[in-house]
Amino acid sequence: MYVHAMRTWVRKLGPALVLITRESLSQPLAQVRYWGSTLVDTDAQTVINILAVRWDIETLFEDYKDLLGSDHYQVMSATAIVRFWTLVSCLAYFLDQQRASLQAERPGEHVTWGDARRAIQAEHQRNLLVWLEDQFRSGVTAGQLCACLAA
Repeated sequence: MYVHAMRTWVRKLGPALVLITRESLSQPLAQVRYWGSTLVDTDAQTVINILAVRWDIETLFEDYKDLLGSDHYQVMSATAIVRFWTLVSCLAYFLDQQRASLQAERPGEHVTWGDARRAIQAEHQRNLLVWLEDQFRSGVTAGQLCACLAA
């Protein structure tokens, strides 16, 4: 990892330590990453260590928003917050277990929570179609099936 640190003034941030990072000198400029920190008196390694922790937090929240829809909920009390995060954490644990199972089936391939969610959805869709096929083959009419599903 190559890092260049520069102390400067950033509009809307004020005095800042700007880190310019790239994994290799041959890496395309489009893949260069820029990081800003208000910790101007800190060395680059300390800021990188802080950013690494912060990155884990940011990706966790992004996963919670994208995969679990957490940005569609509004909780207004401490109890609601605890309940929501407990539910989200249980779901995250479930997805992680499913991800680990998929990873065992696909050695050498990186498997994400999104991959696990898509695999679960595909399995449930297939199960629904098999069940519907069984119902129709056994003589159940569409009307009877609608009534059954509406109940």
